[in-house]
Amino acid sequence: MKKAFAFVLLAVLTLLLCLPVSAEEITVFVTVVDGTPVLAYRPVTVTDADSDGALTISDALACAHAAYCPAGASGYGTELTAFGISMTKLWNKDNGGGYGYYHNDGAPMSLADPVSDGDRVTAFLYRDMKFYSDTYAFFDKYEVSGSEISLTLYTAGYDADWNPVTSPAAGMSILVDGVPSGFVTGEDGRVTLTLDGKAHEITAEKADTVLVPPYCRVLASDNPSTFDSTPGVMILSILCGGCVFFLARERTKEA
Repeated sequence: MKKAFAFVLLAVLTLLLCLPVSAEEITVFVTVVDGTPVLAYRPVTVTDADSDGALTISDALACAHAAYCPAGASGYGTELTAFGISMTKLWNKDNGGGYGYYHNDGAPMSLADPVSDGDRVTAFLYRDMKFYSDTYAFFDKYEVSGSEISLTLYTAGYDADWNPVTSPAAGMSILVDGVPSGFVTGEDGRVTLTLDGKAHEITAEKADTVLVPPYCRVLASDNPSTFDSTPGVMILSILCGGCVFFLARERTKEA
């Protein structure tokens, strides 16, 4: 019995070694904002959801909804228009065309722009549906740990020729877990917060600005990383045709 099990295991592992590694799945960190973040910097396994042969911003959003939205995949919608692919629903809300999105904190050309492993995608519902004055803001860090946190806050916009620009965000009030902290960004957009070493979520607001709020996750001091990066190496020695194969896998887990 043991010999039969060992033979089957050997056959399975040998088959796995011979299979090509799929390049059709990547991880993208997705944020969705409806006034405040309803999905905040979450890892999403992105596949070709629309079967167009590419991994795109739209795919990242579709997969994020399938994984996290209470309405599932149906909470995200698009349509093909004369201007390309357009969003029709975000987080299960029809906002009358009032949707925005950023890729790595920059303004993309369209939802069809490609994404790569480790990228960030943020999508939001406009609140100002008259002038579309919502201002996108982002921190220079997205995940930190410790009791003294230094961040720089930026806003994204356009110059007189409609070229994308970013600027330090001065005078922004910092919120910790949704509550005003008393900390305000300086003229250079920088702020240093003294916290208690526990896990928190940091955003920002400004009274005279319709802000798409930035997001930064503060990890507890005794858990300095979202992922356990301590190598947990499993080595399998496989005898096959007189050769020895070693299969090493680094184990990571979400904290």
